[in-house]
Amino acid sequence: MYLGKQVKNNITFSSDLLLKAELVCKTFILHNQNKAEIKAVKNLNLSLKKGECLVLSGPSGAGKSSVLKLLYGTYRLSSGNIFIRHNSRILELSGANPHEILALRKETIGYVSQFLDIIPRISALDAVSEVLLISGLKKKDAEEKTKEIFKKLKLPEKLWHLPPSTFSGGEKQRVNIARCFVKDCPIIFLDEPTASLDRDNIETVCSLIREKLKKNTGIIGIFHDEDLKKTLATKMVSLNETD
Repeated sequence: MYLGKQVKNNITFSSDLLLKAELVCKTFILHNQNKAEIKAVKNLNLSLKKGECLVLSGPSGAGKSSVLKLLYGTYRLSSGNIFIRHNSRILELSGANPHEILALRKETIGYVSQFLDIIPRISALDAVSEVLLISGLKKKDAEEKTKEIFKKLKLPEKLWHLPPSTFSGGEKQRVNIARCFVKDCPIIFLDEPTASLDRDNIETVCSLIREKLKKNTGIIGIFHDEDLKKTLATKMVSLNETD
């Protein structure tokens, strides 16, 4: 069964397939520069199965972050198709309405971006536990799960009740990671999740990723660390530098 617009492709989803992108393109038009075009993503094909860690590789400017934003529905496709398994149905992303996109992000896809975007006055504990409250968990249980993942990420207890806007870059990123990993999502997107972390915390994040993969979560990630790519990737998709 399909959500969104009528799907014309005769696409078949096997039981372990979570996501499929076909001939995906994204072109940005710079209206203030005589409508110059930047082709950020060109004819991308990829698929993600349960328990896979697909790593996007390529030089700076190759469109890696743009790919994640297309898959997450932040950017609209210029052409091509993206299909995502959402609950018991297949969502064709370009035809999805805003309510379907929000449901996809709430129930199916977790995302660690390069930046932490939350209300400045909210505490770290509330910022992470609200993710579980939205999913229907009781406040006490949500806070207990949040405290557990904070301990795993070695976020000092003295920071739990403070707003993350006052934190260092590495501390903010750990809150960002906690918001994603505290709940179980079938799919996770990671955009340079360890860029602000020291080696000890990088190892912790690797352990969290491996735990998710064992639970059949599918992960698509961008990692600047070559060792991480080799350690975590079950497959890679290489992007060429933007023209």
